[in-house]
Amino acid sequence: MHSTVANGRSSQSSTTTSQGSVLHFTLGSHEPSRTPLIINIPSSTIPSIPLSPSGVSNAAPAVKLVEDHSGQIPYSGPLCYVQPPIKSNKRIINNAICHTCLAGAVNGKVRQEALKLLETSMANNFLVLFRDQIGCKFRGIYTFDTNEVHKIFGAGPKLITSSMVARVFKYDSGSREFHQLPSANISMSVDAFTIHNYIWVVAKNKKHIH
Repeated sequence: MHSTVANGRSSQSSTTTSQGSVLHFTLGSHEPSRTPLIINIPSSTIPSIPLSPSGVSNAAPAVKLVEDHSGQIPYSGPLCYVQPPIKSNKRIINNAICHTCLAGAVNGKVRQEALKLLETSMANNFLVLFRDQIGCKFRGIYTFDTNEVHKIFGAGPKLITSSMVARVFKYDSGSREFHQLPSANISMSVDAFTIHNYIWVVAKNKKHIH
């Protein structure tokens, strides 16, 4: 390779050896004679790019291949699945107990016990049991998981079945009130419920409600 610069400023030549390409730079004739500057560039650092007959590079973009012995092409793209967060109404029930169900100084001791048990529970969904829909008198706290309703605090049956449920309610944190829902089925959107009155009467006579 040979190259010269106009006005005789400098000239450049190169030779190829077994170690790589050697570039020679020589200053113009009007400069004092100096020893040529030699830069040794190893051939291994100069990439070889194939050219098509038209002079356009045929080099393909580098692709990293991962060896896989399973017989299937491994997926290296972005992970699109994100696990949805677990929904919990613990905060809603906490507010309902503090401001509605067990509000006031007279209920202070029971309220603290209920809140402590609620905080330490590992469950995600909770239900408040009322004696009836009139006044929504607090009776207990239950956990709800895969259609099973178990008591963790207060009075009421230890286990609630779907046939025992009379009404269900949703708590409104803004108005601090429970609103009855048209359905009588317990689901993740329910915050409180009542059971049929005959269950209280029968259980009271048999002393099964504690």
